[in-house]
Amino acid sequence: MTRPEVLPVPPSEDEEKAMLDFLARTPDFFIRHAEVLAEMPIRHGSGGAVSLIERQVRVLRDNNQRLNQRLDELLHTARDNEQRVKSMNQLAEALIRADSLASVVAGLSSVLHNAFSVEAVRVALFDTKPDSDNGVIALQRDALPEALKDFFRQGQVVCDRIDAPLRELMFGDHEELQSVALVPLDRADCLGLLALGSTDPDRFTPNMGKLFLEMTANLCAAALRFHGQRDA
Repeated sequence: MTRPEVLPVPPSEDEEKAMLDFLARTPDFFIRHAEVLAEMPIRHGSGGAVSLIERQVRVLRDNNQRLNQRLDELLHTARDNEQRVKSMNQLAEALIRADSLASVVAGLSSVLHNAFSVEAVRVALFDTKPDSDNGVIALQRDALPEALKDFFRQGQVVCDRIDAPLRELMFGDHEELQSVALVPLDRADCLGLLALGSTDPDRFTPNMGKLFLEMTANLCAAALRFHGQRDA
């Protein structure tokens, strides 16, 4: 009959603190006593026992893998942001080259479609006449559509699934669109809104970053104001 393994009595809290203090004051202890380091068994959650050195190697390897994963994530984010900045430059150039209200909307739609893969782009403005040629949707301040009342009341960027009334109002018969971003144009004076539609239900979500949407709206608002005044 084999005798049961006798487990060592764990040290008290004071004893552990004393040992930790000693090791902190004597960082070369395991260098001077390498034989203890090499033979010290460490039990861990995966079962079995390994020497302290082997355990340290495993911990360092796991930390290295986590750091490499984090570095890959940061590099991916940096590349993504770099591409977005390049696309924003393309948008700025297109809006600067625009010579009319219609060309502002056309340039905006082209860049957002080609550089950002946005499938549907609409611009809705107050104080403008309905004109299918310039691609602008006319809004009346005293007769807001029900689908936009909450948006203009809050004055914030909205990214979410698109419902049928809003889809019909902004995008006509584009029944394939599943998500939408609504971005105010000039919050101070409420110029109108920029609406972006996607067939991907997860393209525009409430928890997504909105910095580039706001930057796009700022560029668009500046160009629309200039050409809207000039065309008036």
